[in-house]
Amino acid sequence: DLESLKAKMQAILDQAVQVEDLVNVQMQINNIREQIDSLKGQKNYLEQTAKLTRITVSVSTDELALPYTPDEAWRPGVVFKTAVRSMLGAMRSVANTVIWVVVYLPVVLIIIGLAYLLSWVYRKYLVK
Repeated sequence: DLESLKAKMQAILDQAVQVEDLVNVQMQINNIREQIDSLKGQKNYLEQTAKLTRITVSVSTDELALPYTPDEAWRPGVVFKTAVRSMLGAMRSVANTVIWVVVYLPVVLIIIGLAYLLSWVYRKYLVK
């Protein structure tokens, strides 16, 4: 406990006779006092914060957020929502693939064209 340590250091300070001892003990007392003040400040801050704290709880009953759907209940609405989400995901994947193909198609066509040109030059001029 810092308060008891401070009291002990104060007793040592009262008994000290040399200036060096007085200075050292006084520095330690000041350090302990700073620690005590800091801890008291933290305690006050936490107490004030706890008084102003508000807890908010939100509850949702979205069927798709549940970890499982019971086997005995058939819910066409849930099945429809799942199917629509799946279809949108598939369409997104197809669109991403088309974008990649469109971006890389010119490069592939240039490489194929160069290969065909080199093959034509090789057959026309080098193979005789």
